[in-house]
Amino acid sequence: MREQLAKLAGHRLTFTATYIKSGQRLRNRWQILPTLLFWDVRDSTGNQVADHLWITQFHPFIPLNLQPGTWCAFQPLSSPTPKVTLASAPT
Repeated sequence: MREQLAKLAGHRLTFTATYIKSGQRLRNRWQILPTLLFWDVRDSTGNQVADHLWITQFHPFIPLNLQPGTWCAFQPLSSPTPKVTLASAPT
């Protein structure tokens, strides 16, 4: 599935996914970056482009106070900061 996501690089698209949890990764020996895990990543037509995706958490996500199961829509490739929309988890 990652191949499908790689083909979309550089295009202005909206993706949806469900937030699962926060984590962290080591950038170098001195810097730990917070990360976010999203599940069931889909494009605007509903096609699944990745089963999961870890992204680096940066300032637009911090005030959202994401809770597990939160459904998000975002445009990560259209600008330096993604536009995020929150909605309740689908039932």
